[in-house]
Amino acid sequence: VKWDSLSEWLSYGDGCYWVNGKAGSGKPTLMKYLREGRRTTGALLRWAGTKRLVIETFFFWDAGTPLQKSKTGLLRSLLFDILRRRQKLIPVLFPGVCRSTISGQLRGPLELSFIELRKAFMTLMNSVQDNLGVCFIVDGIDEYEGDQDDLVELFSQATTSSSVKMLISSRPIPSCVFALLGSCSLRLQDLTFNDVKQYSEDSLGKHSLMQAELANPGATAQLISGITSKAMGVFLWVALVVRLLRQGLQEYGSISDLQRKLDELPPDLEKLYQHMLSSMSLSDRIQGSKLLQVVLRSTETHGNYPMTVLQLSFAEEGDYVRPFWSKISPIPTQEEIWRCEGTGGRMRS
Repeated sequence: VKWDSLSEWLSYGDGCYWVNGKAGSGKPTLMKYLREGRRTTGALLRWAGTKRLVIETFFFWDAGTPLQKSKTGLLRSLLFDILRRRQKLIPVLFPGVCRSTISGQLRGPLELSFIELRKAFMTLMNSVQDNLGVCFIVDGIDEYEGDQDDLVELFSQATTSSSVKMLISSRPIPSCVFALLGSCSLRLQDLTFNDVKQYSEDSLGKHSLMQAELANPGATAQLISGITSKAMGVFLWVALVVRLLRQGLQEYGSISDLQRKLDELPPDLEKLYQHMLSSMSLSDRIQGSKLLQVVLRSTETHGNYPMTVLQLSFAEEGDYVRPFWSKISPIPTQEEIWRCEGTGGRMRS
């Protein structure tokens, strides 16, 4: 086994456990699964013993609001989630705020500084050992806008008590690697290696047009091995690369053509995106940009009502005058199917 047992850590361990992997390797998916999984809760209940178990979660997001990528947002979220269920702790953690509220001196919205939030958080951490077992699940600390060293130091101080532990995730950037040196850890590429290999074999190795194995024994296995090694656990990268190679098969490319194409593809996900975009024709890039901007704008203005493929098919036509004079009538079922299949196919291509 190449990693520290997460199950053992959840049941009996302490301190911090670090899940790391490249962008696109599925860290948020794993963290959400762990947060919602019964096995996680069961393991943590064994760890907490007779104490009351508390599990709190925070997901950093660098594309989000300032509070979604700052220590202030982290502490506000964690404190709020705990205090809304244990309101008796509020006067203990925020005595000054309570006095000002009772005396009527507090007017307007309450804005607590990071120093006040940190003091309250550490007071809470130092007082939970008697009756609580607290596990924090924090995803994406590499997306925190400040210094990761400071953030990990906060985690280290919070987990000095045997009643507090933290499960955290990030990309293996140098600052996180250095700050979390010595912590129990798991590299996602080690965990998902066999899954990536199986996906590649099922999607590519067993393709009906993959006949090169007959003329060149072991060539398919070598290609699959190359995909698996180059992927470094990034499933999104694998899915995109396998799709590109399957396109090569549809064009009756030889096994050496596919191997050469794989060798040319960059292992980094962002560079792979750039490679794919640069391979598109100018007209396809323009059309793709228009569709992405339409979907983005729809998300910004109608976030609660995601755009459907059918709606996108009309936007794709680019005729913004016809809706004003066209008669509104039900769309025939066959036209609806045709539109969805056509637009969906172009989006996938």
